[in-house]
Amino acid sequence: MSTGPFNPTPEPKKSGGSVVVIILIVVGVLFLGCAGACGVCIWGAGRAAQQVGAQFEIMSVMVDSMTHAQEDQRVIDKLGEPLTVPGLPARDNTGEINPVHESFQFKIVGTKGEANATGHATKAGSFWKLTSIDVVFSDGEKITIIPPADDAMELNFPSDSPTDPSTDSPTDPSSETE
Repeated sequence: MSTGPFNPTPEPKKSGGSVVVIILIVVGVLFLGCAGACGVCIWGAGRAAQQVGAQFEIMSVMVDSMTHAQEDQRVIDKLGEPLTVPGLPARDNTGEINPVHESFQFKIVGTKGEANATGHATKAGSFWKLTSIDVVFSDGEKITIIPPADDAMELNFPSDSPTDPSTDSPTDPSSETE
């Protein structure tokens, strides 16, 4: 009594294991993406903090340059008193501060006119030193202000010949006695 070939219905495949694997892969990829994004944010914040620190270091030189320009008699004679500096100096460059040469600009305003000034600074060791200030008046005249020696950058290059430390003058190697 057979009614035909017997074909039992196949049992459905259990896909519970593959769903768990897919979920774990998606969660893992999301975790790695978030960790990477956090790492980039931390790295960027560190770089920003370095630039803020460097900008803070050079700010004292910028203030010194404004003071020297306002106290220079040639600037006072040309622009009149009182002299004011509206706003803060702005760096000429963007990006990282260059310790070899950094320049910045500011405006000086007096009762007789105004001028644009450019300060120049160099980093010596851990200190910034103002090297010069160029002031260009509205009529095109330009003056250069050299800060006093204690403010200016002093470079001491080693010489090829030995020096006598007591006089800081070159010594004659043939006159040395043993």
